[in-house]
Amino acid sequence: MIYKKYGEIFKKLRVQHKLSLRDFERIGLSKSTISSFENGKTLISFDKLDLALQEMHTTFRSYMLMLNNDEEDYWLNQFKKIEQAYFNKNFSLLKQVYLDNIEYDLEENKVIALSAKACYSHLSPVEVSYIETRLKSYHIWHSYELYILVNTLEEIDPRLLQNLVGQMLSQNEHYLKEITEFRNLLIRVVLRATLVMIRHGYRDDSERFLKAFEELTIVFDTYVRISSLFVKGCWIYAFENQITGKKLTARALKILSEIGALELREVFQKDFEKISNKSSA
Repeated sequence: MIYKKYGEIFKKLRVQHKLSLRDFERIGLSKSTISSFENGKTLISFDKLDLALQEMHTTFRSYMLMLNNDEEDYWLNQFKKIEQAYFNKNFSLLKQVYLDNIEYDLEENKVIALSAKACYSHLSPVEVSYIETRLKSYHIWHSYELYILVNTLEEIDPRLLQNLVGQMLSQNEHYLKEITEFRNLLIRVVLRATLVMIRHGYRDDSERFLKAFEELTIVFDTYVRISSLFVKGCWIYAFENQITGKKLTARALKILSEIGALELREVFQKDFEKISNKSSA
């Protein structure tokens, strides 16, 4: 019976990550071996199971939690912790997430560690190269991949960032734009990417991202609409009229103060300072 449960959870993960039985042959697991495992007929060795889970960006811990009917994903928990710490300026927590994960050699732990570090410090050239290599390898964007990008996009080559976000937008993946979890992450990615493009002086790319960001905005998304106003103000400030642009950003910051969104206001205030300092340099 336990064999069957191990296989059922594994199959659920495999289907979720859109992997075929053949995809595991590169780590030495044949189609028949995986099929037998999923059908509860046999077990596979720990080392092979661990490798197979890595192919699905899943830790052995997460797998065991799912076996115990706990749907918690370790990586999701870690990225949520990074997000909360970033907006609350809790640098000690960000450093702790980094330290908790960097000691492991698994890709999942390493990208979590570097995602946390990028929120309080610059990454080293070697670390940037590692993140860029991982980002280039992703062809399907789910929460895991989007969280990595949104936390590290200020560190990577802006041309790579332009290509990655451009691919997402041009592929028109409905799940990214219609499923709330993915849509919110995509909005954050496009917002941050637009500000990076503005800061680097890429007028055309930033304008294209700005239009895409506005298309993702719907009437009842108060924070997103305020964010859209802010980003538009930054773009106008950098490329058209500093006075008009500054007025729009000031208006967005004022609204954020009025509704008590002080953490987001502080983040945006620093974003505008980076852009204004760049423009005056």
